[in-house]
Amino acid sequence: MDSNLGNSLHTSATDISIYTLDDQQIIFLLSVLTNVKEKLFNYVLDVCITNGTSSNGPMRSQMVAMDIGISYASFKTILHRLISTKLIARNRNPGKKSQSGYIDIKISKIVMDLAIMRRDLNNR
Repeated sequence: MDSNLGNSLHTSATDISIYTLDDQQIIFLLSVLTNVKEKLFNYVLDVCITNGTSSNGPMRSQMVAMDIGISYASFKTILHRLISTKLIARNRNPGKKSQSGYIDIKISKIVMDLAIMRRDLNNR
C-alpha cells in the first residue's frame, strides 16, 4: 500500500497537502460528478473564475443552496462529499457554521484548469 494513500485516510478533509491527486484521477473524479454534486462544483468553479482566484471568498451557505436549488441539509452533505474527493477544500478560515453562516472554498489550480478544459471540450 502506498504510504501517502494510507496517510490520506487519517487526515482532515481540509489538509490536501499530504495526498494530492494526479491529472488522471482529477479527470476521472470530474467525469463521475452527478447532478447536484456537479451543480455545486460548477457553481464554486464559476465564482472562482469570476473572482479570478482559486478561492470563492466568503459566501452565505444558504444562498448557495438556494442558487443551485437544494435544501441546506443537502448542501452540507454534498459539500462534505466534494471535500472528501479532494476536488475542493475549505480555506483555513472555514467560515461560520450555521444556516446563516458562510463558507470559503478553494479549488486547486490544477483542478480548476482541468475542469475548465473539460467544460470547453463538452461545449464543442
